[in-house]
Amino acid sequence: MPAESEDKNSFKPLQEDSKSIPVKPTSINLSGKPKESNTTLFYKWTLQIGRIVIVLTELIALSALGYRFIIDRQIADLNDQIQRQIVFVRSEEQNEKRFRSIQDKLAVIKSIKNDTDAKVQIMNTLLNSANEGVFTTDSIAVNKNVISLNGMTSSVFSLNNFVESLKTNNFIKSINIAEITSGDAGIIFKLNITLAAVPEEMTDTSVQNQ
Repeated sequence: MPAESEDKNSFKPLQEDSKSIPVKPTSINLSGKPKESNTTLFYKWTLQIGRIVIVLTELIALSALGYRFIIDRQIADLNDQIQRQIVFVRSEEQNEKRFRSIQDKLAVIKSIKNDTDAKVQIMNTLLNSANEGVFTTDSIAVNKNVISLNGMTSSVFSLNNFVESLKTNNFIKSINIAEITSGDAGIIFKLNITLAAVPEEMTDTSVQNQ
């Protein structure tokens, strides 16, 4: 009995020592995969971010390439349009020269017509006066801008009234009595009537009034 008590006494310190040792918690991995460290997880996360950045960069590059292709196509189309317009303008250049030449000829014709209309109106005035017996004439010469008249009237007063009536004509610039002599039949005179440069509007108005 004493021996058993001694064994019991010797076993108690061992139990007390085992209670004083801390016990580490035990973790059980049920996934079957080894547990990864924080550094490994950080590396994997960095790689994933890097892949995303590369994909986004490639998408941006492809978008820029596609946009550049569209811009180049538009530039090529604009160049084609410009070339077609250049060809069209060059083809119309000859037509424009012909058109301007026709315009110049029409302007000359219109100017000649205006001068002719002015001369015709003055000649009508002279002939009407001659028919009314204001004077008689045997020579009327029409030059570029001067009408020369050789005539005879009964008196100086009739000649003066005739000249004053001609001065009211807008187509006449000046009237010059080159010669005047008195004879048994009356007053013999020579008039030089200088025509004025008449605008087109004045010619049209005068022709309509006639």
